[in-house]
Parts: sequence; structure tokens; C-alpha cells
Amino acid sequence: MRLTRRVSVICVLAAVCVGTNYMLSILPNVNLMDLVVFIAGYCFGFATGSMIAVLSWLVYGAVNPYGFSPPIFITTVLCEMIYSAFGSIARRHDLIRIRGGSGKRRYVSVEAGALGFLSTLLYDLPTNAICGPLWYHRDSLVESVAIALIVGIPFAVVHQVSNFVIFLLCAVPSITGVMRALR
Repeated sequence: MRLTRRVSVICVLAAVCVGTNYMLSILPNVNLMDLVVFIAGYCFGFATGSMIAVLSWLVYGAVNPYGFSPPIFITTVLCEMIYSAFGSIARRHDLIRIRGGSGKRRYVSVEAGALGFLSTLLYDLPTNAICGPLWYHRDSLVESVAIALIVGIPFAVVHQVSNFVIFLLCAVPSITGVMRALR
């Protein structure tokens, strides 16, 4: 992909991530950023998807409606790249397919939903764990992290289930649309 086109894709998709994050900020842990970064990793590769993840978090994380904490900010920036990695792996190994029958395409993909759930689980573990030493001051680091992970369960469940549904319903049509636009 030419440099100007790549920069344009990165800027537009990062803007979509930031805009939808602010729009959905009333619903904690429900977002479209994860899906957009996954789609970018799928369609444009890990490097481009990761640039979108980092740029999006640099903007959204710096002016976050939930507040700013440097350790949490760094963790979320790095962990958002998990979605790009999953997208690029999904494409490389053909893990998401559009199944059709009698000329009709079915755009729901359980595989995409499962990838959304698994990548979100891997995202939530470190991002919740980092809160332990910051918020729960105990004698032991392990105890602080354990408390953070336990307290974070409801938020993680919302994030994982919402991403399962969002990826299930939106990943395949979005990837199909992007791939058509690239032709």
C-alpha cells in the first residue's frame, strides 16, 4: 500500500476509534475501537493495525472521560495491539470465512465472535491487573493484583460479552466492505 493511502487509512480509522469511544463512553467497556483495530489488522496487517491502536489511545487516553493514569494508559496502549495481532493472524490462517448457501451470504461469524472474546480476555487481564498496585494497597503485590482482577470481573464480563456480540455481528460485513473498497 502506498504511503499516502496508508497514512489516510490510519488517520481515518483512528478518528473512527476515538469518535466511537467518546460516543459510547456512557456504556463502560462497550466500544467499537477493538473491532476497528481488529479489522485494520486483518485488512492491512499488524503494523498498520497497531499504529491505529496506538494513535487512537494517544488521543482517547490523554483525554479520557474516566480519568488519566500513566501506568494504565501505557498498558491499554500496548494491549490494544492484541486486537491487531488477532486480526492479522485471522487473515493469515483464514480463521474467518463468509459462508454462503444457495446464493445468499450469511454475515454472522461465530469464529469472529470467538476471536473477539478471546482477544478481549487477553486484553482485560493485564489492564485490570495493573489497577491492583495503583488502587488496592496491600502488603503483597500478588494480593493487590488478585483483588483488582476479582473486582474487575463484572467490567471484564461486560467487555468480553459485548465484544463477542459486536465481532459476531459486525466483523465479517466490515471486513467484506473494506476488502471491496480496496479493489
